[in-house]
Amino acid sequence: MLPRRPSERDGSKPDSRAISPVIGVVLMVAIVVVVAAIAGAMALDMADTSEPRPNVALEAEPDGDSTTYEVSHQYGEELEGDITFQSADDSEELDDVELISPGGETSIDVEDADISEVDVIWTGEDGTEYIVDTLTLEPYIETEHGLEFGTYDDCEAIGYDHADSEEHDDIEIDEGVDVADDTVHCDINADAEVEIEDGYTLVGNLAIEDLEVENGTVEGDIRATEEVELEGDDDDDDEAKVDGDIELDGTGEENEFELEDGHVTGSIDAHGVDESELEIEDSTVDGAVDIHVEGSEEAELEIDDSTIEGPVEIYSEDEVDLEIDGEIKDSVVIFSGDEVELDSQGTVAGSVDIYSDGDIDVEGINDESVEEHSESDFE
Repeated sequence: MLPRRPSERDGSKPDSRAISPVIGVVLMVAIVVVVAAIAGAMALDMADTSEPRPNVALEAEPDGDSTTYEVSHQYGEELEGDITFQSADDSEELDDVELISPGGETSIDVEDADISEVDVIWTGEDGTEYIVDTLTLEPYIETEHGLEFGTYDDCEAIGYDHADSEEHDDIEIDEGVDVADDTVHCDINADAEVEIEDGYTLVGNLAIEDLEVENGTVEGDIRATEEVELEGDDDDDDEAKVDGDIELDGTGEENEFELEDGHVTGSIDAHGVDESELEIEDSTVDGAVDIHVEGSEEAELEIDDSTIEGPVEIYSEDEVDLEIDGEIKDSVVIFSGDEVELDSQGTVAGSVDIYSDGDIDVEGINDESVEEHSESDFE
């Protein structure tokens, strides 16, 4: 009997057609792996041949105005090639240079004073670009007479041009000025008279000729060459206030200071003039009062129904006249190259030292609190 022929029904013989797809899949996977390996090797080879990112640290500082900055190379390698400076906010190109060496510097013009950050972009010979550093631009602060000037937000509203301030018209800050909350933010450095009235506030430092404040406020330091007059309104309980120090620098032949119904949170310093006259009435000074006259005229200080929290020092090559009808909560020191007149209906909490070889006339104050010295003992 012949042997039985295998049939598809009993599965005794595999179908050769099922092997072909498996082999195809294996081959495709192998090809993909090989191609990926080749591509990876090519990518690594390309990365190895591109120029590396330079390692540098740069720093920017204002250079004389609000738009020019000096960029200095702090450490790292030499930066040579196409170096572009652009705004980090909107990618606007600002300036470009070709070389910044270690320890070296370059100048850039940012044009827009509102730009706060600048990207430094270096482009290699092969076209590769890197942001090698981002510079923070600090605002330009002008410094003169010991004061800083850099706030100009509302200067245009009061007609002040800080870029051309050598010869300037007088400046009035009152109800005719359109600013928010009756407050002007502006540093003023000009040979001019400034008037502040009607409850307005000036936030800024002043280096000026004269200042007149009537029911107004200055939040900043003041340097005046001739006269400062601060007057509040006692009836309406409105005071004239200076939240800062006041200096009368003595550029003029004489200077005058008058404070009535007001408050100075800092010190008052009048020095270097031929004559100095200060009157403080119905007011408070939180700091010291210092008068220094090197000329041939006298120094006068009148304190009427007022409080001086700090010490009082008066120096004059000529006469000294001090009237106290209020309170000095610290000491008093007087030097005079001539005679001294001290008339007190008020109080001095500290000691009173008088240095003079001339006549000394003291009235209304406890003699035990006054010590007289020769001029040679003054330090």
